[in-house]
Amino acid sequence: MCKGVRWCTLQLSILCCFQVFQGQLDRLAVSAIQALTAVMLKSPAAKEVFKERIGYAHIFEVLKSMGQPSRELLEELMNMAVEGDHTSVGILGISNVQPLLLLIQWLPELESPDLQVFISNWLKRICCINRQSRATCVNTNMVIRIIETLGGHSLLHGTCAENLIALLGSLGSQSMSSEELHQLIRLLRTTDPKQAHPYVVPVMRAILTMARKQGLDNALQYFDLSHSMAGIAVPSIQRWPGSAFSFSAWLCLDQEQVSPSAYSKGGKRKQLYRYIGMEEAGGIC
Repeated sequence: MCKGVRWCTLQLSILCCFQVFQGQLDRLAVSAIQALTAVMLKSPAAKEVFKERIGYAHIFEVLKSMGQPSRELLEELMNMAVEGDHTSVGILGISNVQPLLLLIQWLPELESPDLQVFISNWLKRICCINRQSRATCVNTNMVIRIIETLGGHSLLHGTCAENLIALLGSLGSQSMSSEELHQLIRLLRTTDPKQAHPYVVPVMRAILTMARKQGLDNALQYFDLSHSMAGIAVPSIQRWPGSAFSFSAWLCLDQEQVSPSAYSKGGKRKQLYRYIGMEEAGGIC
């Protein structure tokens, strides 16, 4: 696994060492991203190895050194994020959030307004599918990355900036720290106090989105048990206080994003609780 990740990264790195036509360079980069995606497919361990030992920052620098990216290359990064077809928004969820952060960082450097709008609109959709997607993005500091990207507003198409701010509002409704809010407000400062920043109106809309109640009441603190091996373990009870017991819990059942092939393998079996007694007798719910 580790050797495969290193080989894919080496393949990307050597692209910068040869003078080839731009079209050939793009095709080589697309092939390398496809290979890297295949190596890390459905493997949290492989993703962690790549992130810690090589890093997406290195990939970003290599890709940037190749010049303006093609739409095909950007779409391949989108495919890497969902580990499938990026057009299947609603069927596929976020499997690897790191390419999304890379795309957000790349937006101001894209010379094509159409590509900026295309990428930002897709980001707004994929990151806000459900609570789990929003939590994943928030936990990887996507809010700060968006604010940093919006700092280069002179390089962003207006629609692209509005898409990013709308995404910011959706993520902020999930969670936003005081430091993130402070940086967002500071973003609206201008050198001329008489001239309003072009982001004032969309940012105010985003703040209203954050403050607006969305659906049912939500817990401020919760456990994310979406991973197949996630759970809460408590110490075993040596002696039960009586002949029965009861417990209560609030559950939030978000729609799970799975690949179409998963349905052919049968449904997943989820356990609400499981206990085993002293004589290996117990129950599962």
